Amino acid sequence: MKPTSIHTLLLGAMGALAAALVGCGDSADPEDRATFAQDAYPFTFEYPASFEASDDVSIDTTLGGSLEDTTAVALDESNIILLQHTELNVEVSEANIDQAKDEFDALVAQIDPATKGEIGEAAGFPSLTYEVIHVPTPPDGESHITVLFDGDQEYVVNCQSTPEGRDEINAACDEALATLAAT
Repeated sequence: MKPTSIHTLLLGAMGALAAALVGCGDSADPEDRATFAQDAYPFTFEYPASFEASDDVSIDTTLGGSLEDTTAVALDESNIILLQHTELNVEVSEANIDQAKDEFDALVAQIDPATKGEIGEAAGFPSLTYEVIHVPTPPDGESHITVLFDGDQEYVVNCQSTPEGRDEINAACDEALATLAAT
């Protein structure tokens, strides 16, 4: 049976993500590592300790449904790794991830019609990856998005950058995805 809707997705980070993060700053040695670990997420990852973790995230534009949780680790207000958790209306597995991809591709096309996702696996979770999505806000903004599925739970890892912070965010995003581990 083919479900009519895989998820009630909110990709607020894609549309016009302007995360307002309280207390972002460069307070640690950039060579130090920090570990992302929160109860709402069934995984951990490493990121630069100079990034600030925050649950105080404001999203300007949304696509889709409602979120269970939103949090971020950030270089500054526009250069962030945003994490979002959504409960889906059906389970997503390797058997039906093609349907999830079709729905995500349609959502992403609202922002960047040229970008298509790739099906894969990350830390043992079925996943979708969108390498570069050009977002309208911040100016010249780009997002790299990885979507992880755990049954009827969806976890979005959105690495958003501006030209000024792109190298640092890309390196932090690569590190986060390389060290992603299921808990």
